[in-house]
Amino acid sequence: MARVDGVDIPLEGLRAEAARRGLDPSSSKDLSGLLDERLHSQLVLSEARRTGFDQTPAMREKWERFVVGRYLEEKEQSLASNAATDAEILAWYRNHPEQFRFPARANLAMVYIRVPSNADAERRGEARRRADELQARAEAEAGQTRHFGAMAMENSDDQASRYRGGDLGWLTMEQAIGAWGQAVAEAAFSLASVGQISPVIETADGFYLFRLIERQEEGIRPFEEVREQAAEQMKRERMAEGREALYAELRSRSSVEINERLLENLRKSDAPARSEEPPGLPAQ
Repeated sequence: MARVDGVDIPLEGLRAEAARRGLDPSSSKDLSGLLDERLHSQLVLSEARRTGFDQTPAMREKWERFVVGRYLEEKEQSLASNAATDAEILAWYRNHPEQFRFPARANLAMVYIRVPSNADAERRGEARRRADELQARAEAEAGQTRHFGAMAMENSDDQASRYRGGDLGWLTMEQAIGAWGQAVAEAAFSLASVGQISPVIETADGFYLFRLIERQEEGIRPFEEVREQAAEQMKRERMAEGREALYAELRSRSSVEINERLLENLRKSDAPARSEEPPGLPAQ
């Protein structure tokens, strides 16, 4: 199709590139555009070689990095193409239980009575009496709903949950601490039985009331739920192991010399200097 300084640009190559880009390999317009692109690229490459630009230390380093990266990528893709069997994935899952552990969590409902920061003692007292009344009402209505129902919708100042009967969804202790602080979180998570209602919990910003909807203790996620995650983690581990095995193989059949004395001196220079004690006072 064309030639630049003795380098051919074949029609088949242009058609293959057109297909790769989603263009029409039979379109003269698309092929002409690709030809111009290849011509310009080859002209610049020829000039770079003529001036020795491709042999500068910086370019050689970049080229070596590119080659190393592509070579490792090809090797890793070869390893990844060997799909693990279900039995192998299950065995890996059983040998790495900590990878799939989940913390204890609770599904809680909440009623929150907010107290402004500038509230006086009388206003805070009124809010406390209101919270106590709601706690008594919740105890009296226990069993009617899983959450706080209409009571939360009519009284709670937590806009995110009030229209769901105060249902907060699933929370871990860490999430609860982030939302309300240590003391409130611990009080909420101290609820042990489904339907149990907490005492009124007082804080500087208001009063909290919780009901336990459901509780799930710490455990390991079932294999069926995490099979794809386990397969992906296993594949990454195999690829890392394959890379290390390649490095070891290359070292075993290559001449590698390391100036251990120089390396040790460098390590010593990196160590923090010991602080010297001040000299003692002269004898009297």
